Amino acid sequence: MAAAAAAVAKLGGLFPVALIRLIAVFLAGNPAAGAKVFQDKGCVRCHAIKGSGGIVGPALDTLGIRKDRQYLLESITEPNKMIAQGYETVVISLKSGKTVTGVLRSSAGGKMTLVTAEGVEMSIPAADIDEHDRGPSAMPADLVNKLTRRELRDLVEFLASLR
Repeated sequence: MAAAAAAVAKLGGLFPVALIRLIAVFLAGNPAAGAKVFQDKGCVRCHAIKGSGGIVGPALDTLGIRKDRQYLLESITEPNKMIAQGYETVVISLKSGKTVTGVLRSSAGGKMTLVTAEGVEMSIPAADIDEHDRGPSAMPADLVNKLTRRELRDLVEFLASLR
C-alpha cells in the first residue's frame, strides 16, 4: 500500500485527482481475495481457469498477459462495450414462437449451435428459425452493482495475475 501511495504522490501534478484515485484503486488489489470474489460471485459458472469452470465465456488462463487492467475493468463494468470474439450472443426467434438465447458456437450444416447461459449446448435446425439477431453480452450488465469497490479492485487484480 505504501508503494501505491508513493506512486500516486509522484503523479500528483500530472493528472486530475479522479484519475489518480482510479490508478490507486488498481495498485491496491489483492489477487487472493479476487480469486474468492471470482468464485463467490459466480464468474466461474461461465469462465474457466486451468480447465475448471464454464464454457459460456472465454477461458481466462492467460488473461493477465493479453489484457491490461483498464480492459479488465471495462469488461466488468461495461460488458456490452466489447465482447470477446467467438463469444457473441445470438437471439433466435423460432417459428414456434419460442425465443432462444445463447453464445453462438457454429452456424453450419443447416443448423445453428449455441451454448445457453446454463452451459447447455443446443443445435437448432435452420428450418425451425424464423429470424436471429445479435444479443447483449451473456455477462450480467449489472455485475458491477453487485460488487463493492474492494471486491472490484481485488477481482481486477486477480484477473491481471492470470498468466
